[in-house]
Amino acid sequence: MSFLRRNDYSGWTLRDKDRFPRGRRYIQKAIFALALLFCIASRASATSPDATPQSSSASVSPQAKVTVLLDRLPIRFPTEPYLDDGVTMVPLRALAESLGVTVEWDATTSEAICSRDGVSIRLKIGENVARYNDTEYPLPRPVALVSGNTVVPLRFFSEIMGYTVSWEEDTRTVLVSSPKRPSEIWGFYALGSLTYSSWQDLFGDKYPYVSEKPPASEMAGIFLGWFAVNRDGTVVSSGHPSGFSKPDGWPAVLLQSRLRGLECFAMVFAENENGSLSSLIRDPVARQNLAYSVAAATWEYDGVLIDFEGLGRDETSRDSEKEGMNAFIDSLKGFIGEKPLAVALPPLNGSFKGYDHKHIGEKADFIVLMAYAYEDPKSPSPTAPWDKVDEAIRMEKEVVPGNKILLGIPAYGTLYKVSSDGSTLQSRPAAKDNLGRSVPASGEPTTTSGPSTGDPSGKSLSGVPAGESPEATEPIFKPEYSCEYLEWKEGEVTYRAFVETRASLEARLLLASRYGLRGTAVWRLGILPEGWWESVTSVAVPKRPQ
Repeated sequence: MSFLRRNDYSGWTLRDKDRFPRGRRYIQKAIFALALLFCIASRASATSPDATPQSSSASVSPQAKVTVLLDRLPIRFPTEPYLDDGVTMVPLRALAESLGVTVEWDATTSEAICSRDGVSIRLKIGENVARYNDTEYPLPRPVALVSGNTVVPLRFFSEIMGYTVSWEEDTRTVLVSSPKRPSEIWGFYALGSLTYSSWQDLFGDKYPYVSEKPPASEMAGIFLGWFAVNRDGTVVSSGHPSGFSKPDGWPAVLLQSRLRGLECFAMVFAENENGSLSSLIRDPVARQNLAYSVAAATWEYDGVLIDFEGLGRDETSRDSEKEGMNAFIDSLKGFIGEKPLAVALPPLNGSFKGYDHKHIGEKADFIVLMAYAYEDPKSPSPTAPWDKVDEAIRMEKEVVPGNKILLGIPAYGTLYKVSSDGSTLQSRPAAKDNLGRSVPASGEPTTTSGPSTGDPSGKSLSGVPAGESPEATEPIFKPEYSCEYLEWKEGEVTYRAFVETRASLEARLLLASRYGLRGTAVWRLGILPEGWWESVTSVAVPKRPQ
């Protein structure tokens, strides 16, 4: 969240170096059935005598293999799905695990008991029915073991679980789509610039107007990035080098938000530049003063979000920084009393290890999991690849309950320049720039302090070098990246872009929903693609905090 800077419009934008040069029933069925699938896989060893007749170690013919995508994203299958007499068979343990199913094994009956959200089912290996209460649901093919892995018919999704299943013949891909579920939608707020103002994404019209039914009328809340911590521990709302400060017109943001029932959390940012934050939180007196200052500065808001970044990169100070952060959170919670406290945390599979996720998860009312910024500056890569985000959620749920986790979703991508000299990260283009789909009237790059609409050479993306296919400029959604990918050439230089769009927003919303998370938090309002709220409501049912 820290690559923003202050601009001439008293708001937020990307730093100059990051400019871009260019039905309830169905839900219950879904939950119980997925649980049963996990139980099949989790106990598909020689525990059950009924498993033996269905066991097989035969390899699957390449012609029979198929690809299965859940909500446009891959699944961690231990063996490849395949067709058996027209029926798609899949190993579903990985799928069930991704859905947060709890599994227990009943050794007396050789049955697996799988449950989630109060719904449970029983399944016996070797049978072609699933039992839910007193009802039996037939499976088109019996459960089998193939190369030591339990497989079941995918048709189970459409017939019992309320999922939508479609088939792409050209790519031999089965597309499985989840039903809509209730989810909290939060946004990180910054006024931005005249072009990249957060106001419009929140209130549906240009400042200071408000549309008839803006996203703010259904969103759960906003995190107002208006406070920051100086090196000496003082909390300020202007003049901080990061640019985190109150923008002009901030009272209107609060007024319009509260008129629509939005939770308004004051976000307090600090960065461990040259160990300054580490020093503050490890000193008992400075730490106590900081907690008091944060509470005093944010007293008029509905809640507080702490975004202290950069702790734990150095192994020698990780433990002491964890202890200092824990003590700070404890002190702050004491000062703010019953007021809700949220904490933004880097993922456990990231570089920063100075955070005790379990302790913070217990003290805070909820956390924001910043599952992005995984990009490698020297190797073309997306900011939030599917495998890293999926792993981050799994790891976080081991220490923090899912109903206390908001999944952070990035609204920016990455753009790399690749030449004989190597690869360099050129910029982080905003989703709003619609890279590859819109081209400026003039090929010249803009000179505003926000993301622009030109390409790295200052030429229009509409032109393609001779001999190159025009399709090279068309973004394609890549499941393994969980975003769209675009590549083009300019002479001897290749540009590779990983682009966040409405499609990637929907995929991440569904990923959070399937894992039973509290909701999502978008970084940030103001750089989202047009129609972003329509995408949200197409895959989720926005809800307010209870």
